[in-house]
Amino acid sequence: MFDRQIHKASNARMFHSSLAAGPRHSVVLSTGGYVVCSSPQNSLETSTEHWRDIVSVAAGNVHPARNTGKSHTVGLLASCVPVSRASPLPRPCPSTPACVYTVIMIHSANRGGASYRERSRWFWAAAFAGGLHVGITLYWALGGQALLWTMGADFIAKFESMLWILWPVALVKAVGAFGPAWLSTHGWHWARLTRFGVWLGSVVLIGWGGLNTIICNMVLFGLINPAGGFDRPAMIGHAWIWDPLFLIWGTSLLIGLIRTHATRASLS
Repeated sequence: MFDRQIHKASNARMFHSSLAAGPRHSVVLSTGGYVVCSSPQNSLETSTEHWRDIVSVAAGNVHPARNTGKSHTVGLLASCVPVSRASPLPRPCPSTPACVYTVIMIHSANRGGASYRERSRWFWAAAFAGGLHVGITLYWALGGQALLWTMGADFIAKFESMLWILWPVALVKAVGAFGPAWLSTHGWHWARLTRFGVWLGSVVLIGWGGLNTIICNMVLFGLINPAGGFDRPAMIGHAWIWDPLFLIWGTSLLIGLIRTHATRASLS
């Protein structure tokens, strides 16, 4: 999603714009080099919440570069590191004559393009794993019996008269499964809060699913022998179906967050 070009400034006197407007969105450069965009469409060219140390902004519509969509936002980053010593994370210093200027562009790329698929596929993989959990939970809430044995006799006896509780459980699972995929395709609204929530959810899913998968398989293969015995059908369900799905769900979210962070937050 980001296109870069690096230039060495001939001098420090450059035109710096703090306000720009395009046909679909407006861009404001705030104190500290943060960039705020406003657009009724909430489209991808407004996803600048991770930009830092920007000294000038611009907004436009169709760009001559290929696969840049119908609108774009451009930011200018100034860093006080000579070109010969440029590093991936230069220290910002807009007023220094010898500095590197990096042009950053984010655009409303075609949602069917390769960059979009690369950006969102891990979140959709997480949605698939989470969706399986949502589907079976709704199925059981409606009175279905298939695979219920994988939850064990104790679970069936405890919740047989409380199936209503599966409805809010399914709702929470649905938000956790499909919410990140939706956010990844609509520009991450309230990015700090939502991405932190997804980070937290991924850690919980990986920890819960991974630990239970390992322990349950160790029990099944005789490496751990519970003193009071164990419910084999329930252990199979947790070891081979439900907890591995939690692990896949959380791992996919984590990879998606890391890859989008590398793409979207390279200026942090």
